[in-house]
Amino acid sequence: MNVSAACGPGTRRAVAPAGKPTQALVGMERGLMFVTAISDGSSLSVEAAPECETDLVSYERTLLVDAVGDILTPAARTPGA
Repeated sequence: MNVSAACGPGTRRAVAPAGKPTQALVGMERGLMFVTAISDGSSLSVEAAPECETDLVSYERTLLVDAVGDILTPAARTPGA
């Protein structure tokens, strides 16, 4: 699956042929948001102060996902349920 960007009505082009995104760091007005994919369709997001140690937050977030990611992953939905 490629991440795509709209290029106009009905057109798309791949902007990330390297595969699905697995994590992101988003700069916000008053902080940072770290997002990590846990499994298909679910992710963990952590907000932190702008002066945080990003390496430490990333490390702890990875430990958390490794430890409890299976518990945080929702069951697949059944159509019509």
